[in-house]
Amino acid sequence: MKSLQLDFSNLRAKRKQRYSVILLAVLVAVFLAAIVVKGKVDKQVGDLENAMLRSSGHQVVRTTKPTDADLRRVMQADVIQKKLNFPWQDLLHSLELVKRGSPAITLTAIQPDTSKNIVLISGEGRSLEGMLAFVSLLEKQSTFHDVFLVNQRDLGESSEPEIGFTIKMGWHI
Repeated sequence: MKSLQLDFSNLRAKRKQRYSVILLAVLVAVFLAAIVVKGKVDKQVGDLENAMLRSSGHQVVRTTKPTDADLRRVMQADVIQKKLNFPWQDLLHSLELVKRGSPAITLTAIQPDTSKNIVLISGEGRSLEGMLAFVSLLEKQSTFHDVFLVNQRDLGESSEPEIGFTIKMGWHI
C-alpha cells in the first residue's frame, strides 16, 4: 500500500511561483508596449508639428546627432568660457593690496592656472629683505594660501642690488 502525501505546501509554492513569473512577463510586455506606443506618438506629434510649420511657410530644420568634432569644440568653448567667467577682479584686487604694502617690488608676470587655483608671480625687488616682506604680506592675505618662494636670482651688477624672484601660491575663489 502506498502512502498519501498530505503536505501540499510544495504544490502551492510552485503554483505561486508560476503565477509570479506569468505576472512578471505580462508586466514586462505591457511596459515594452507602452515604450513602443510612446515612440509612435512622439513621431506623430513631430510630423504634425512639421506639417504645421510647413503650412505656415516656415522651413523645417532637421537636427542630427553631434559628431565627435562638435563635442570637442563644445568642450573647448566651455573651458574658454570658464576662464573668461573666472573672478579675475578678486585675484587682481588682492594682489594690488599686497603690492601697495611693498612699493619696492615690481611685478613682471602673473600666471594664473584656473583649473588648479594656483598663481605664479614673477617680480623684481631692490633687496632680499623687501622680497621677503612681500612674501610675508602675501601669506597674511586671506585670499592666498600655501605661498612658496620658487626661486630668486641676482639680476646683475649695478650700483643698487636687484633681485628677481618667482612665487607660487594658491588662491581661494
